[in-house]
Amino acid sequence: MRGITQSDPSSPHLICSSTFFAHLLASFREVTSSDQFWREMCYQRWKGKWGFHLRWEKALAVYSNIVGQQQRQNIKECTNFWKSRYFSEERDATRNFIHANELESLVFDFRFWIGQPTVVDDGRIVVKSGLWESASREFRFSRPSHNGGDRPEEEHISVSAYSARGHIVGHPCAETGIECKYVL
Repeated sequence: MRGITQSDPSSPHLICSSTFFAHLLASFREVTSSDQFWREMCYQRWKGKWGFHLRWEKALAVYSNIVGQQQRQNIKECTNFWKSRYFSEERDATRNFIHANELESLVFDFRFWIGQPTVVDDGRIVVKSGLWESASREFRFSRPSHNGGDRPEEEHISVSAYSARGHIVGHPCAETGIECKYVL
């Protein structure tokens, strides 16, 4: 049975291997700390996710502004923007709530569950589900708008940290001024 032996630390083979790995590690660190690397990581991570285009365009706009400011101040490189953005988005993805402005940016397809015409079929009354047809494809929540006076009409009324008050827009009954309280 052969035993495991230690290499002589002064062995040329071990010194060569150590030097190689030190260079490899330095190169790896250089690549993984570059903005180019993290920009590609962001792109690859986000491209299949909901809201990719909005997230990507927003990040590009912020990056462009930062680069513009740095050029005006003669700063050579935008360091760690994309790495910071990557981890910021990863943290944000773990939250279990939605902000009011995010909810208000969404448009819903409103469908009634029941209420479609009933059908008599062989003596049975069949109530058709309304899920086949959209009652409104423009259903969304919105905050009260300014009424032209000095103060906004109950702007940002918060009943608690997780609720807001606003209006429903695009409801199938086409009524205006429907007020709602939504829990976030």
